[in-house]
Amino acid sequence: MNYETILKQIRERAFLKSNEDAERLLRVVLQALADRVERGAVEPVVERLPAEAGAYFRGEETARPYQLDELFKRVSKETGADMPATVQQCQTVTAVVTEAVGHDAMRRLREQLPVSWNRLFPTGPYHEAPAQRTT
Repeated sequence: MNYETILKQIRERAFLKSNEDAERLLRVVLQALADRVERGAVEPVVERLPAEAGAYFRGEETARPYQLDELFKRVSKETGADMPATVQQCQTVTAVVTEAVGHDAMRRLREQLPVSWNRLFPTGPYHEAPAQRTT
């Protein structure tokens, strides 16, 4: 999936007004996720993303643990959306990114996150949830 298609999918599914809004949302969600997991966990995702999106998703050498609600607060502050909209928008970003890179690429990243983060990622019969840490 190319960068413009990723932005279009995010814009349409998150009910945003412009590709610029979609790009801002993508950037802040990927940057916040990258802060939460170790660099090695994001490499399979970055390798499969278009360069424009991959640039937002550079993990730290060591993860900075924080709860999912902090990610939502960071995104809400950046985008100006209320909390219910922010949750839905973040889920949209992870769904589109998962479709773009594939479930196998996302598995390593998801394994770095506590089970409480499952609600950030797509679920259903076609989405496998990997074993995850409980802390």
